[in-house]
Amino acid sequence: MICLFYPLNRIIDLFIPSFMVMIGIVFGVYTFLEVLATERRRRLAFNFKHWHDQQFTRLWKTFGPLGSNVLRSTISPLAAVANGVVLDIGPGDGQNLAHYKSENIMKLYLVEPCVGLYKRLRENVKKAGLEDVTTIIGQSLLYSFYPFKLPKCDIQTVGFKMTMFFMTMA
Repeated sequence: MICLFYPLNRIIDLFIPSFMVMIGIVFGVYTFLEVLATERRRRLAFNFKHWHDQQFTRLWKTFGPLGSNVLRSTISPLAAVANGVVLDIGPGDGQNLAHYKSENIMKLYLVEPCVGLYKRLRENVKKAGLEDVTTIIGQSLLYSFYPFKLPKCDIQTVGFKMTMFFMTMA
């Protein structure tokens, strides 16, 4: 039975990148028009960083739950054994924080560059009961853990899943 579906999966896999590019273009145009119409400042609509943050927030809020559901069987057992000082790279809006056992976490650093997801991320941190041990680190502070008093080599668990952003070295 697997042999019958394998060629079909390969054909579908060929179209996924094109589909993702088309979705990105549609979301990009929609975001551009929305920023232009709602914020009524052309300067922001043509500001690539602002536009990119808005587009990524919209994409994540749309497709994040789908990806979270698909990866739940993988993420849940890994997050359940996380302990000590945890560095979670790209938590998105924090849908997977519920899988962490709060009694095992001494300190949780969430590295999320998309400011548009912070509100929902903070809500999910609170729901997971991790607000006392959590620090959210934005992209601007990503290169320096010094302000967060993170000792070198003191991270017991590093987690990242569905990280859909890139960083440029300044």
